[in-house]
Amino acid sequence: MTNLDSASFSSGNLPPQQFAILVPQGQEHQAIVKGLKQVPRNLIQLIPIPLGVLAVQAFLEQWQPSPEIHGILVIGLAGALSHTLSLGQVVVYESCIGDRGRVTCDPAWRQYLSQYLEAPLVKAFTSPELVATAQAKAALHQKTGADVVDMEGGPILDYGASLNLPVAMVRVISDTATQDLPNLSQAIGGDGSLNPLLLTWAFLQKPIAAGHLITGSLRGLGKLEKVGQALARERSGFLVRPTV
Repeated sequence: MTNLDSASFSSGNLPPQQFAILVPQGQEHQAIVKGLKQVPRNLIQLIPIPLGVLAVQAFLEQWQPSPEIHGILVIGLAGALSHTLSLGQVVVYESCIGDRGRVTCDPAWRQYLSQYLEAPLVKAFTSPELVATAQAKAALHQKTGADVVDMEGGPILDYGASLNLPVAMVRVISDTATQDLPNLSQAIGGDGSLNPLLLTWAFLQKPIAAGHLITGSLRGLGKLEKVGQALARERSGFLVRPTV
């Protein structure tokens, strides 16, 4: 399979269950489920994925996309490294830096999403650990030139490339470049789940930063649901095929 072209977005010749939608498990996944509730379940594959690079890699080693899957769409939250990005802003990845260097998202797909969602194209960096302080964000931005940071994108792009599957990524900014966050590294388990006790402890250690995280997450989750609603409205285009 080659890169998607503009004709593939409007054609009704492809099977309905065309794209797998990968969303970090927990509240992000729940927000997208709400946003896509108007889309019949048999028309999409909405798959929760664990948090963190290693957990995502382990998931991908076990996951075998079904034959009707023609591409992978990743949706979730991300942190801003660039001062030009604001809380709750929707962005579409142009590329992402992971273990294997910079990998670009499907050119036609990302452009389509950027125009439809009125979201800027950004460069991303996938970090193996949470980038918690404004100082660390600034250093990472200067070192990599990335605009946003996540903990899942790189391995998924590598996986898509290995199967020659187009990949696109849509994110909502949940913390700005100037905001400090509590360090949740110890609260994220090896399986990508959050430990409630360690999460609470991290919040108690840095209550102001915890407030930033909670506020930003709530705003980001609300926007994620709206992104899902927007994608549902466009389901006759890139997301799913018409049933007629």
